Amino acid sequence: MRSLSVILIALALVGPAAASDALRGAVDTPVDVTLGSGVCYEGATLLRVVGDGDDVSKVRLRLAAGRLRTIDLADIRQIASDGAALYVNPGMADAGADEQPTPDRKRTREERRAAAQEADAKQAAAARRKWLAKLAANNVRAWPEVSEAEHEAAIARYKQTGAEAQRLLPALRLYETGRFLFYSNIPPDEVAPFIKRLDQMHDWMTDTYNLPRGERVWLGKAPVYAFLQQEQFAAFERRFFQHDPQPGTYGLCHQSSSGEVAITCYRGQEPHEFAAMLVHETSHGFIHRYKTMQPLPSWVNEGMADYIGALMVPQSQSVKRREERLLARLKQDPTIRRSFFGPGAIEFDDYGVASSLARFMIQTNPDAYVGFIEGMKAGLDWEASLHESYQAEPAQLVNAYARWLGVGQLRVQ
Repeated sequence: MRSLSVILIALALVGPAAASDALRGAVDTPVDVTLGSGVCYEGATLLRVVGDGDDVSKVRLRLAAGRLRTIDLADIRQIASDGAALYVNPGMADAGADEQPTPDRKRTREERRAAAQEADAKQAAAARRKWLAKLAANNVRAWPEVSEAEHEAAIARYKQTGAEAQRLLPALRLYETGRFLFYSNIPPDEVAPFIKRLDQMHDWMTDTYNLPRGERVWLGKAPVYAFLQQEQFAAFERRFFQHDPQPGTYGLCHQSSSGEVAITCYRGQEPHEFAAMLVHETSHGFIHRYKTMQPLPSWVNEGMADYIGALMVPQSQSVKRREERLLARLKQDPTIRRSFFGPGAIEFDDYGVASSLARFMIQTNPDAYVGFIEGMKAGLDWEASLHESYQAEPAQLVNAYARWLGVGQLRVQ
């Protein structure tokens, strides 16, 4: 079994510098990927090149059919864009080199495309069977399939609530997108950037968690109520959720076992911090709707939400400042409270630990992090999911995180 440092940091394949540069330059563009088996994915979008510098081990693709795949470079014969080769596997370079384009060759290419689609469908079906078996073993249920009629009925219910809110606050306007019902009395010329951040977050999370961008994560759409003033936010909470928010509460994510999610918040005086908070709270709703309603530990859920908020809104400084304070504290006292990893909510001054630990785990091995989240959504505790996804124990995680921070040894007590 490989150590955590090998799993998280080492890369298996060293690729040529020219190929590495060409692949990184083609990110977010269409490519044709031919595997050593002969399967060809035409018109796939290259989403990410996995590796540091010239060392490339994998590529992440969105296939033409919408599904996402991460493929080892060692299994790829060639990656091309507009007919020009970006990468050619040296061990397979001679295969087919003398072939000339002919009608038969064209038909073969079409057959390969059909074979690729069939292989992808079989792989997806096998993965789902394996996933459902894991859920059954852990007595966890997947979110039920939702029909189009059920989606539309949910949207109609949300709009009824929105219409009632508009009667109480006539300045509240609806901005509807493909994924969100954004109700706000924030000045219209300020609203667009906030909605854009939500769409960016949604795209990032669907890409990260291997979902087609067109897949409907929400039950219907996610209603968001963004108020200009704290008093309006609090009044809405009391009226529609029978909840009196505590002083200092900036925003909330309401989740239900029926699958409904609603975000409520107010803008305050710092637009960038508001945008980051909006992304943070909405990401909680997304992960609630991801595959099962199984909750995540607080340190995972809050850390991931803070990481995504800071990633989507780099102008925000709140997460950065918390992590800077954390680093200064750990250099003086390299201790993490044992309760941080417990079942309860983390302390406010531990948010810097949560976000930086999430950043460490995601940046060093994003695919393993997805497996870590999926394991917990399937009913594993976080220690078992860490072992399954990263092949590591909690002590190894803490030690690797400490080295990454540059603080030597960390104690958990």
